[in-house]
Amino acid sequence: MTNFAIISLGCPKNLVDSEKVVATLTQSGYTLVPENTNEELVVLNTCAFITSAIEETLDNINDLIARKKQGSLKYLVVMGCFSSRYQEEVLSKEIPEVDLWLPIKDEQKVVQAVSTLLNIKPVISQKNKLYHKLNESHFSYLKISEGCNNHCTYCTIPKIRGSYSSKSIEEVLKDARQQISLGAKELIVIAEDTTEWGTDIFGKPSLHILLSELAQLEVNWLRVLYAYPSKITPALIETIKQNPKICHYLDLPIQHVSNHILKNMNRKYTKESLISLLKTLKEEIPDIVLRTSLILGFPGETAADQNELLTFIEQGFFDLVGCFPYSDEEGTPAIRKKNKVSQKLTHKRTQEIMISQKNNQQKLNQKHLGKTLDFVYEGNGYGRTYRDAPDIDGQLILKGPIKKLQVGSFYQTQIQKLKDYDLVGRVN
Repeated sequence: MTNFAIISLGCPKNLVDSEKVVATLTQSGYTLVPENTNEELVVLNTCAFITSAIEETLDNINDLIARKKQGSLKYLVVMGCFSSRYQEEVLSKEIPEVDLWLPIKDEQKVVQAVSTLLNIKPVISQKNKLYHKLNESHFSYLKISEGCNNHCTYCTIPKIRGSYSSKSIEEVLKDARQQISLGAKELIVIAEDTTEWGTDIFGKPSLHILLSELAQLEVNWLRVLYAYPSKITPALIETIKQNPKICHYLDLPIQHVSNHILKNMNRKYTKESLISLLKTLKEEIPDIVLRTSLILGFPGETAADQNELLTFIEQGFFDLVGCFPYSDEEGTPAIRKKNKVSQKLTHKRTQEIMISQKNNQQKLNQKHLGKTLDFVYEGNGYGRTYRDAPDIDGQLILKGPIKKLQVGSFYQTQIQKLKDYDLVGRVN
């Protein structure tokens, strides 16, 4: 049967989709091989969220087309957000070298579509494997919904992925059990907006119900990403507080704090309600680690808005901060807004925020000194505590005898010192 490789671009949500596609193809007789070996077919799962992601997608498409022309690749299939953001008829005309475009709504038809392309009869699999792991086996991303209802004015996701649709508790638990069977000891709960989960099932945000069910599984850690501030309920805070398997870590992409910028972004909260929430989280869960992401240079952002944001960051609500420059995206309301901020000024403001946060984070990390923390060993002398999500945050630098440590296993260490964004602990 045909050998194939997969390239997965973009966010962890895309990675989950890629793992499902690989599982479907391998159960149907196709053989997964590393990229640039002896594959006949490459499946490229794309991102098209922002301009830089589109550029990365096009670079990959062009590289693969070059391989086709050189004869080292026969077929190219492009799926995911890029295929969904642009009309298939337009893409087929402009990039005819791509053999098959699969929009998101058609990804479940990948076996039939690829088999038709290759002119072979698809194998009907009797297996029930939902995922084929493409990253480290000791953690997995658990996607609990599709789509988004927030309609932020800078964002293309609702147009690409459609309205929000929660997966049922049964479906999520089935996914989680399979990921655990494949070696996952940490499940990272993801969605376009995790805190919207259950609204279309129970009539209100109900992530706490799902987390309580997941916490009954044989897993060490549950971690929540992409939480929307206005949908964090007292029940969710209490669930995180009381359940030892749920990491005292929460990712809250707030984007900004200036009320007029938040309004223009169509973010449905204010600076005042945000500060109230953050104080509650710190009071209820004193050791909680909060991370956020900010958008700098949104149209109409002034020097006063930047100073307001800097003052807010210096208050130390967030342990971890990422910054992204605003970019005009075709089809979004924000592209029509006036008073654009130059790239140069946006870059300057981003640097100001990151310098402020670096100084801030080193102070915040002091609270971990002397503490004994659980960690998962990642290999090569590094681990992760509850305060760090993989591939996003910092790491634990380990001193002492590490040869006995097994990758993916959990241990304890006492934090002895700090190094930049990272903690340093000793293995006894």
